[in-house]
Amino acid sequence: MKKEFFLILLISLFIVGCNNSSQEQSSQNTEQTSVNTEQHTHNFSENWIYDKQYHWHACNICDEIKDKTVHSYNAPEILVEPTEDHNGIEVRICSICKYRKERELVYLKTSTTDETIFSHKLIKINYNAGDFYIGSTEVTYKEWYDVWTWGEQHGYLFANYGREGSNGYDDREYPETPKGSSQPVVSIFYRDIIVWLNAASEKAGLTPVYMYNGEVIKIAEILPYSTYFIGTNQKNNIWCAKDRQGRSTKCTINKNANGYRLPTNDEWDFAARGGKSDFGITNNKKEILDAIAWYKGNSDGHTHDVATQEPNEYGLYDTIGNVWEYTEGYKIGQNNDYFVTNIKGWYFDKDWYEITMPPEKGEVTSGDCNATISQGFRVCRSCFD
Repeated sequence: MKKEFFLILLISLFIVGCNNSSQEQSSQNTEQTSVNTEQHTHNFSENWIYDKQYHWHACNICDEIKDKTVHSYNAPEILVEPTEDHNGIEVRICSICKYRKERELVYLKTSTTDETIFSHKLIKINYNAGDFYIGSTEVTYKEWYDVWTWGEQHGYLFANYGREGSNGYDDREYPETPKGSSQPVVSIFYRDIIVWLNAASEKAGLTPVYMYNGEVIKIAEILPYSTYFIGTNQKNNIWCAKDRQGRSTKCTINKNANGYRLPTNDEWDFAARGGKSDFGITNNKKEILDAIAWYKGNSDGHTHDVATQEPNEYGLYDTIGNVWEYTEGYKIGQNNDYFVTNIKGWYFDKDWYEITMPPEKGEVTSGDCNATISQGFRVCRSCFD
């Protein structure tokens, strides 16, 4: 009996020992497998992998990825022109991974009058306070430069040369800078803008809008100004685009003129939202923003060419992000003796949670003598047809 007991005990101990040894070996094998997986040399695919927003390279062995960036599209190509009878088709191709994105185009009424000035169309907006045309893009440096040089030869005087986006140059510093830029023009004063708009109107054969004592405003005459900023650099004892008699801030608007002007606050809000109560950004905010706006999450800290993101329902590009946009100035104060203008739409270095706020939150009061690398404008024109 005792022999049988000890035999059973020995067999039990042998089985337990084998199990422990097996578990230790299994644990060691698991650890070794984990180490080998972590220490392998990544073998990334040569071809790009992509979805609707991004492209990247993926390791063929593990889940590691690299070079994940937002698509960078070439200029859109219209495959089918929209008409009153049918919608059109627009295609964009990513210049890096060749991802192809098609979009249905709705027929929008535009004006052929503006084609001599603008490379992008002005869209007709039906609005209860009065129909108007508005630029489908922010004014580009090329458009600015073409009118600026024409204006200088036809009695118009500007205080600023303008700049090719936030990373660009102006002709005062680099005369050889290219003039074909599709970057938004920045580093200009409100006063320069209304002089430019009058020059653009005359060049296009339209009636200028901004007047002073019955005369068309053609001069943003310069006066010494103690300090102001170009970009982030403070300048002292240089020039401010301030005419001697305050023509710009005391100007009147000829409401019967068919020339170019800045949009009012209400016009800009209505057009920028595509006729909706908001910008349509609710769920999946970041994914939507990456497709329609240049902001802190995808801009790399600088402006981008206009019309390289998706437009809104009215066909307007960059109404959120890229650059702040000037709207029409107005008087405030007890005696209406203080002139201000709003800039709207946020810009390239704002976070997603700021840029998705309602439009009335996305505006800042700006003076008429302020020029930064984050401020540009979009043109508007009253509709009389």
